[in-house]
Amino acid sequence: MASAPIFSQEKATSPAQKGSALKPRRKGRDEGVSSSVKTLHQNEEASQSETSSAFLGTSESLPPLLTASEDLEKAKKARNARYSLLRELSRNIWNTKLPLHSARHCSRRAIPSERRKADGSTLKTKMPGTIQIQHREKTHSHNYHGLSRCASALVCPVCSAIIQTRRAAEVMTAGQYLLAHGFQVAMVTQTASHSRATSLYDFIQRFQAAQHDMKKNRAYRTWQKKTGARFTIRAVETTDDNFDYNGKKTGWHFHSHTLVFFERDKAFTEQEAKHFTELFQRIWLKALEGVGLSGSLERAADVTLPRANDLLDTARESGSDESIMNLCAYVSKAFGWEVAGGRSKKGRGEKDRRISVWELQEAALTNRPDLLWRYAEYMRAVKGLNWLRWSQGLKDFCGIKEVSDAKLMEGEEGDQVVWEFTNASFKKIWAGGYQGKLIEVADAGGVNALEMAITAIYLDCDPDTGEEIKT
Repeated sequence: MASAPIFSQEKATSPAQKGSALKPRRKGRDEGVSSSVKTLHQNEEASQSETSSAFLGTSESLPPLLTASEDLEKAKKARNARYSLLRELSRNIWNTKLPLHSARHCSRRAIPSERRKADGSTLKTKMPGTIQIQHREKTHSHNYHGLSRCASALVCPVCSAIIQTRRAAEVMTAGQYLLAHGFQVAMVTQTASHSRATSLYDFIQRFQAAQHDMKKNRAYRTWQKKTGARFTIRAVETTDDNFDYNGKKTGWHFHSHTLVFFERDKAFTEQEAKHFTELFQRIWLKALEGVGLSGSLERAADVTLPRANDLLDTARESGSDESIMNLCAYVSKAFGWEVAGGRSKKGRGEKDRRISVWELQEAALTNRPDLLWRYAEYMRAVKGLNWLRWSQGLKDFCGIKEVSDAKLMEGEEGDQVVWEFTNASFKKIWAGGYQGKLIEVADAGGVNALEMAITAIYLDCDPDTGEEIKT
């Protein structure tokens, strides 16, 4: 791998000896945080929503298959906004306004080349000990290598975007494979009654206990056998009351979406669907009662059977491989984003009375610091929570390689190192939230453009225009 310039702290400050002003300028660092993140959720909103609605039973027509890539400019703005949010998240953790979390170090410093073990020996990490920007020949793109990541899919605005996108793609791949091999699919949404006084942590613990108990229930196993349910993919999601909503507030809304894949020859008839749905609802209510929670029969569990199941049966009977594959792609895409694309969804509710936790995070870290206590409660409640769970053996069955969130965030090593930072020289990049900007500049203009942008940042100038950022 080719060597790269190391932007040391000494090189960074050397212009000051020639009379350049290098005093910290907070305006350049903080200005526009609120405005930059206003478009974050707009840019991330899934254009997949229309596709999803067609298969979740809320749309009357099948829309064309939508492309997976975002508009390039919107993607860049969204990425830069996520790094700005991460910077504010880290600051609020350090000043103890938010609970301790590994996100305080995320995208901020290098992974050490070795770590000291409890017995005094050292362990090699296979990392360079510096923060590298690498070029990848195959994709003609750049990426970080050796940069620490927290790999939190439920809290970190940067890691969650990468992890949830990858996991959504895996869910789509599994769905497409299973549907192409004769399986039927349904989505089960489970929740329980809650109020403004409900503790989110206590609710999550009870909710997960109810799901665990339900799966051990004999009635549930009988339901599985009669329906042909074989595989599941479960994701959890949390929304909260919209802080601008003036009506009755009901507090945290923690719930799960589960894809259930049935090994059966034909789609459920309307009568069968109604019968098995009612059975499932009664089993779930009994499980909730066993842990001290409650819910109504109609609202605690919702089983959605996509109309595309019938279309798949027709396509299978006709023997049209192309029709089958197209329908499998449609259905898997719709359900994949519904289950694993939590960042892409806004809170749903009557008259916008609910918001997603990502909207809550954005508000708390920008223009509504009075909501930090509320977001802190969420952070404490989801600590250690497994947000996406697959049936044992499902990934192997579908030929999907198991990759942990932490390994995923390490990324693949590039072909050439084009720039290298020490922890000290990376401080200004982190302080300005410029991590995404540097990748954007490198992709667009290569090493020369990257060097100019880095120099501008260290001279307290705008990396895009070169103009001095005034205090």
